[in-house]
Amino acid sequence: MVRDNNREPADKTSSSGRLESTDPFVDVRQAAFADKQERSPQGFERVAYTTSAYEAVLSRVSQPIGMAAVGQRMWELTGGSRPGAPSYNPYRGVPDYRDYRGGSAIYQPPSRVEPPARVTIPDWALAPAWRSRPQDVSPQPPADVPPVSQRPQEVPQPQRPMDAPSWPSGVTTRPELLEYRLSRHTDNHGKADAVVYIPAGFDRSKPVNVVVYNHGWHNDAAQCFNTAQLARQIDQAPPNTILIVPEWQQEPDAGNGNMGNAAKNGYFRNTFEEIFQRTPALSGLHIDDVAGISIYSHSAGYNPTIKQLYNNGLEDKIKSITMLDSLYDGTAFDPWIQKNIYDLAAGRKHFENFYSGTAGQSLAQAGRIDQMLQKAGLPSDAMIVDDRSGQSVMDSSTIAGRGIVFKRSTKSVGGQNPHSSVASIYVGQTQDARRQALA
Repeated sequence: MVRDNNREPADKTSSSGRLESTDPFVDVRQAAFADKQERSPQGFERVAYTTSAYEAVLSRVSQPIGMAAVGQRMWELTGGSRPGAPSYNPYRGVPDYRDYRGGSAIYQPPSRVEPPARVTIPDWALAPAWRSRPQDVSPQPPADVPPVSQRPQEVPQPQRPMDAPSWPSGVTTRPELLEYRLSRHTDNHGKADAVVYIPAGFDRSKPVNVVVYNHGWHNDAAQCFNTAQLARQIDQAPPNTILIVPEWQQEPDAGNGNMGNAAKNGYFRNTFEEIFQRTPALSGLHIDDVAGISIYSHSAGYNPTIKQLYNNGLEDKIKSITMLDSLYDGTAFDPWIQKNIYDLAAGRKHFENFYSGTAGQSLAQAGRIDQMLQKAGLPSDAMIVDDRSGQSVMDSSTIAGRGIVFKRSTKSVGGQNPHSSVASIYVGQTQDARRQALA
């Protein structure tokens, strides 16, 4: 292993005589041992991929580095030898997409992103001085490395590690799935406080759309990302759309609506701000900088949706609300609908309600909205109500043609009941409708 004389010593002795680490990777290494992870470059890389461990490193170094490089460094610290170039997996950390057999085109997985060609990286380039190297300067070889003219021709010039974050250039090259333990949380529940999904091709220099998904009872932020297949569905969204799944329950996976700290005014605004600050691809942006926010409420997710709508100073940014069998507080959303009735009728904003168990509340709401349209002198066909064919899936082009949509949904997919299936169907359908509207 090449020795880096510019790096700080790995250990120091405290005033109490205890040996303490000054190498930032030790934090992650200890996390790996605490979690009993596999002691290999790949095992350490999996630990490095968790946001809390990865940021323990980033907070102690001056420049961003890739997660595979973090895993490799931890392996060296434990006495392992330097492995070859890290494997490249554009969907690392993203669950496999499942194709529902016999389903329509909306259940097809997106095409895979082809990884870039492998790059042979010289040994000395894999151990850059992360603390001292400016971000825009390529790593330089140690003094004992022969000049370029004397090196073998097959050794290329120094390359940036393949797994290095792409966010400094403004565009992500692969999907990113992040789980956060935040300083602002509903309670000390020990689970992820938020899950963030950033699709490939995200460009921070262009307008950003945010989808907020509020899960129901007997679920949590990380679990619902998989069960509702949110990665597949967000991949159908307009360009530059990111997903945030906040944990709103005081005790995740519980069968109650206790929100803990999330019930306080301003909680979600502050949570979103912290997510933006800690996500490399969003660094420097704020929640007020986004083009629009779309909120999805599944089942008991109406509780946090109401808070996000009225008690967090986000109302001007909210462009759509989609109820996924979630209207258990029948009139709670009427004030927002009434205030935005002209934008909804014109299709500039959207309110959608896909229901099965909440049919009574939903149809009553449709009747109230019809009266709002009449009093405002707006055409009744600004709203579409399909209460008959529960087994059919409303086409995204039909959704795109209306600002107000009501649809009964009794279809089951993936072995789930209709109440759960509605979340696996209509996040993607409505986001595809938004994409069509922009085309």
